[in-house]
Amino acid sequence: MTSAVPYNPDDFDVNNPLGDDFDNNPLGADFSNNPLGADTPDDTVDVPIDEPAEASTIIPGHTITAIVSDEELHRLLPERFHAQKSQAKITVKISTIDFSKRENPIVTLDFTLEHLPGYRKAAYKDVRRSYAALGKFQKYLEIANLEVFVPSVPPAVTSYPTGEQEQTKVRRDLQNWLDYVTGNPVVIRDDEFVHFIESDFDYTVINAHHKAAVATGLKRKTLKQLQPPYDSFTELAEFRPFVKSVYQTATKLTKQMERIGRLDRLHSVALADFGAAFQPLAEAEAGRARAVSHPGMVRMWQKVAKTLAANADLLLAQSAVELATLGDEFRIVASDAYIVKECLTNRHLVMRELIQAQDSTKSSHTRVVKIKNRSVIDPLKVDEAIKALEFATQIEKNLTLQVKRISGEMIIERGEIMARMETRLNSAVTSYTLAKIETARKTLRNLEQIRGDIRAVDERGGLSRLGRDHLPARGECGAASQSNKGDSWSNRTTRAIDVVKNRSDEQEMEPEEPQGPAFDARSAAALLGSCTF
Repeated sequence: MTSAVPYNPDDFDVNNPLGDDFDNNPLGADFSNNPLGADTPDDTVDVPIDEPAEASTIIPGHTITAIVSDEELHRLLPERFHAQKSQAKITVKISTIDFSKRENPIVTLDFTLEHLPGYRKAAYKDVRRSYAALGKFQKYLEIANLEVFVPSVPPAVTSYPTGEQEQTKVRRDLQNWLDYVTGNPVVIRDDEFVHFIESDFDYTVINAHHKAAVATGLKRKTLKQLQPPYDSFTELAEFRPFVKSVYQTATKLTKQMERIGRLDRLHSVALADFGAAFQPLAEAEAGRARAVSHPGMVRMWQKVAKTLAANADLLLAQSAVELATLGDEFRIVASDAYIVKECLTNRHLVMRELIQAQDSTKSSHTRVVKIKNRSVIDPLKVDEAIKALEFATQIEKNLTLQVKRISGEMIIERGEIMARMETRLNSAVTSYTLAKIETARKTLRNLEQIRGDIRAVDERGGLSRLGRDHLPARGECGAASQSNKGDSWSNRTTRAIDVVKNRSDEQEMEPEEPQGPAFDARSAAALLGSCTF
C-alpha cells in the first residue's frame, strides 16, 4: 500500500528523528536535497529551445547521463589525457611466421615497452604465440574493456592458394591488427597484457572472470529485442544503426563475391572445354588434301586451343585474386563492424543497469520516507533502510561514471575505427581494380599472339578486312599492344598511378630550401660598395 504523504526531500531533513546520523553520511549533504543526483529538483534535464525533448517519452522519469565536459572526460580517461600516462607505448613487430599449420600458424613477436609499469624488462624478443592464442586474447580484451573497440583478428586462411601471396597477406594483416591494438592507450594498460607478453608459449587467459561483466546467452538476446534506452550522446545513438548497416552490407557483399567466384570457376572450366574442342578441328584439317586446305589452318586451330586454355587458367586465377583482394576484405570489415555493434550493445546493457540502479535508489528513498512518517519508529529498521539507500546510491554513482567513461572513449574511438575500415576498403578496391586490369592485359596479350596465325590463312587478312576489296594484301601483323611501357594506342608511356608514385617519391627526396635571407654578408657588401651612378 502506497503512502498518501507526498514526496518532499526538504521535509525529510527537517522531521527526521535520526537526522544527525543521516547528515553525517559519506554521500555528502547535497544528497538529501537531490537523492537521485539529478541536475534539477524535479528530476529533469534542461533542454535547449531549438532541440526537441521527445527523448523523455521513451523512458519516462529516467535520465541516463548528460553530455560529458572536457574536464570530466580528462578525469574519466587518464590513459589518454594524463601527461605521464599518455606517454605509455608498446611497439610490436612480427619477426617470423611459421605456416606449418595453415589454420593455426605460429607468430614470433618482438615487443618494445616505454613508460609502462609492471613489466620486468623493457624489450622482449622472440615471443611465440599461436593464432588461436591471439584469438583468445582478442576475445578477452573485447569483454574486459567495454569502452574499447577491439577489432577481430584477421583470418589465417585466405582465398589465395597456399604460397607466398597468402603468407604476405596474413603477415601484413596481423601486423596492422597488432599495431592498432597496441596503439590504444586503454588496452595496453590492461593487466592481461603483462601475462600475454611474459608468459610461455602455451598462453591462456588468466583473468577470465570478466566474462560475466555483461549479460550473455538468452538474456542478452532478449534484452536486444527491447527498445534501446534513451541516449543523450547523439554520435553513439546514430553510430550503432550505421555500423549495423555496414555489417549487413559487408556480409551481403561477401556472399555475392563467393557466388561470383563459383560462377567464375564454372566459366573457367567451360572455357577450357571450349578450347579443347578445337583440337579435333586441327586433326581433321591435317587429314585434308593440301589443294583443299590452307597450310596454316592446322597451326591456327592448335594455337586457338592453347590460347583458350591459357585464358581459362587466367580466369581461374582472377577469381582467386578477386576473392582475396575484395571478398576477404569484406569479410574482415563485416567482422569488425559486428564487434563494434556488440560493443555498443554492451553499452546499452550497462545503461539498463543504470536505470535499474536509479529505480532501486528511488525505491530505497521511498522506503526511508515511509519509515519516517510512522508514529512508532524502529531504529533498527531505520538503520537498515539508510544502509540500503547508501548502497543503492553508491551503485548508481559507479554505473553513472562507467557509462560516462564508456561513452567518452567510444566517441573518441568512433573516428579511429571508421578510419581503419575506410582505409581497408580503399586499399581493397585499389588492389581489386589493379588485379582486374592486369588480368585483362594478360588476356589481350594471349589473344594477340594468335592474331597473325588467323590472318595468315587469308590473303586479305581475315574477317577483320571483310568487304574492303580494294585494299592491298596485308603483310605481317603489327606489334603487340601490351608492353612494359603501357598500351600501344595510348600516347602515355607510363601509367598514371606510376606517375603519382614517382612524384611523391621525388617530393620526399627533394631537400628543403633554407629559410635564410636572400643575400649573405659578402654579396650585400659588394652591392653596397658598387657605383650606382
